[in-house]
Amino acid sequence: GALVEDSLTAVRLGELGVYRLRSAADPEPRAFFAVNVPAEESDLTPARLDEVMLNVRSEPDSAARETLAAVAPAEAEARQRIWWFTLIGLTVLLGAEAWYANRLSMRRT
Repeated sequence: GALVEDSLTAVRLGELGVYRLRSAADPEPRAFFAVNVPAEESDLTPARLDEVMLNVRSEPDSAARETLAAVAPAEAEARQRIWWFTLIGLTVLLGAEAWYANRLSMRRT
């Protein structure tokens, strides 16, 4: 429905965050909006290359190296094999769902 001017209430929002606008009659959020967002977040000037390169690492850090070393090659291969079966199973499931949906749509016509 249309908003009635008398039904609007002004609220002071002093906390940083994303808020949801709801009506008393309908619990579903009608809109989302951000409050007190720092101005730096809307700065669209490109970053300098030297600043970006300071945060880029060419080698994994020590924690990543320990994790990579802890996984044996046979174990890593076994994990990858599981993903292949999962991928094949999901592809078959997607094909079956498409076939079933097509079959249902044919019945309705």
